[in-house]
Amino acid sequence: MFRPRIMLVAAAILTAVSATGAPKEAPVDLAGLLARALWLQGRPDEAEDHTVLAEELADPDDVDAQVNWRCVQAQILAARGEGDAAEKLARGAVELLESTDATILQIEALLDLAEILDRLDRPGAEEARSRAHALALAKQSDVLVARVLVRA
Repeated sequence: MFRPRIMLVAAAILTAVSATGAPKEAPVDLAGLLARALWLQGRPDEAEDHTVLAEELADPDDVDAQVNWRCVQAQILAARGEGDAAEKLARGAVELLESTDATILQIEALLDLAEILDRLDRPGAEEARSRAHALALAKQSDVLVARVLVRA
């Protein structure tokens, strides 16, 4: 299968970039994105390894990096049944983005929160608000990817 090979290549790049002292943003961003890709492939243990790495490398002021690892870690915690910790982490990610113009990341974080609430059997008004807010952001955005995220 093609996808696992891409993940292995990405992991090799992450290792190489980390070892060469390249700019800090490259391995942090790659670790967070790789964590999400591994989570989506149903590989939570590997995804968590990458969230830990991203958390360690992320500058506290790097909102993108902070949100990326928090959203994936929240999904992992929810899957384990650690509902309160998962919800807190997901809400924290959404709050970090409130004052930014990172539309796609906001949509992803809101959809992650809604999914976590649903997974924890806490659907209802809050889940609906998260989905509605994500949809509103997508409709306001000229970015096609934002609209696709909401429909997926």
